[in-house]
Amino acid sequence: MTHLGGTGPSLLSAGLPWFACCAAHRASILALVTLTVSHLLVQLVKRTVARSRPGSPVRGYRRGDTPSDLPQAPLARTVTYLLVGFVVMIAGLGAMLNK
Repeated sequence: MTHLGGTGPSLLSAGLPWFACCAAHRASILALVTLTVSHLLVQLVKRTVARSRPGSPVRGYRRGDTPSDLPQAPLARTVTYLLVGFVVMIAGLGAMLNK
């Protein structure tokens, strides 16, 4: 179940309609372009946003005997990714419904 959102299944589900019929070509191209742009944006954010990782001596964290609570997920980044995914979903649905 975890790998269903990976690169292979995503490309397969976006590119498979290309082989179905002429009407699905446009939707497939839009899905592939959207998938490519979203992956590029994710890679850009991953490589430009510096975040500390627990247990990494390079980033200043160290494992010790002191008990600590689990860190919370950054709310702003989570909400931003949620909104980007929602906009991409709405754009894709709109393109499929407005043939």
